[in-house]
Amino acid sequence: MFNKVLLALTLSDQTDRLLEAFYSICASPETEVLLLPPWMEKEQTSGKDRCLPRKRHRLEEYATKIRNAGYGQVRILPPLRTISADALSDLVYDQDIDLLLREAPASGTGEVPLRGSRLLHVLQHVEIPTFLLKGTYTGHDYL
Repeated sequence: MFNKVLLALTLSDQTDRLLEAFYSICASPETEVLLLPPWMEKEQTSGKDRCLPRKRHRLEEYATKIRNAGYGQVRILPPLRTISADALSDLVYDQDIDLLLREAPASGTGEVPLRGSRLLHVLQHVEIPTFLLKGTYTGHDYL
């Protein structure tokens, strides 16, 4: 159904639920999976974020988990340069992405690149189907 999917991960306690939703929605192991890091390019290049090595490791763990689930094409994308609808739209267009999945921050705040109140604004401008995981539903069939 979907050929290329972007998972905009926050690496929060909800990320495992987002993977469950992804597995339910995109059951074909031929689906190409792109992981968007939850940090910005300037954070990566500045070296000021002491948690960045741990975040990178967790992102790699999720990529491995997806590969172990049978998905052969899993890539971690470079972080976004800016937090904007244009940057995300450009990424979707350039990578030919069919579906975007992201967990919604419970308190209105979250990790970059799609933080808090900007999240809904940015997602409104992306012209592909978008799945936003909200609430505490833990079903096996998200469709």
